[in-house]
Amino acid sequence: MINLFIRNVLNDYVAFINDFKYQFSPNMDEFEQKSSRNRSGQIGGFKYQFHGAGCRLEKDGIVCEFVYAYQ
Repeated sequence: MINLFIRNVLNDYVAFINDFKYQFSPNMDEFEQKSSRNRSGQIGGFKYQFHGAGCRLEKDGIVCEFVYAYQ
């Protein structure tokens, strides 16, 4: 039961990040270029701030930090 709960949480986490990435740029090469120019802003309900190889996202009271250079 716990494994299923953890799997669902991780799937939600990945979906949250992928939703932002697709709205920001569906093409990964373009995503990396745009993220180096647009360090912070808002898009599709997301507030974002790129820092180093990571990104901080906020949407609907949810805060998410992820490393985008390795995805």
